[in-house]
Amino acid sequence: MFLSNQQAAAIAFSILLVTAAGCSWLRPSDPVAISPTAVEPPETGIPFETKESETYQADFLTIAGQSEVRSHFARKAGRSRIDTFAGEKTTRSIIQTDKLVYLDHITKQYSEPPVTGPDQQPPFIADLTTSLLNEKEPARFQKIGTEGTLERYTVTIEGSSASSTVVYDTSIKMVIRHEFDGGFAFEMRNFTLDVDDAIFAVPAGYRKVAWNVFVQH
Repeated sequence: MFLSNQQAAAIAFSILLVTAAGCSWLRPSDPVAISPTAVEPPETGIPFETKESETYQADFLTIAGQSEVRSHFARKAGRSRIDTFAGEKTTRSIIQTDKLVYLDHITKQYSEPPVTGPDQQPPFIADLTTSLLNEKEPARFQKIGTEGTLERYTVTIEGSSASSTVVYDTSIKMVIRHEFDGGFAFEMRNFTLDVDDAIFAVPAGYRKVAWNVFVQH
């Protein structure tokens, strides 16, 4: 269960699988198409809205103690983009429009992967609330404080002594932080509804290469 096991929580979280995998996220053996996937709600209702905005962009951080790993996610009109970084420099991106495109900003190359297998949503496209929605055991939410637009809840899964803490922003109607024991957390920062259409295009000067050539870098 995600609340009693930090590794399980990591699997449920959207951005962690990209950032933790490093370069390996560009080497899938069987790329699949991206499309929204319906998620059944938990048996106990969540006391706040959990629907992502159709248009937004933000930084997503995986925090372990003093260490932070950042990704950036944007979506607009059915299109999406996720970027990973080395320090402050963007290294790689995945853009989904009417087709799937992978970008390598170091070599200034891009490629379109073969699309096979079942149509499913990759784990890095979901939002901070995914782990809550995927939890099948009854969960108990206890509101422990409010500060401005921020509401703070402890979350306990039935039959477990472990708990986590969720911070929900009522102004954007999204979870912005999920904290676990041991200084482990997921956080969303720099949220904005302003998304430029240009970010979903391949930058000028990038060279298209075959997929088998692209994944070797």
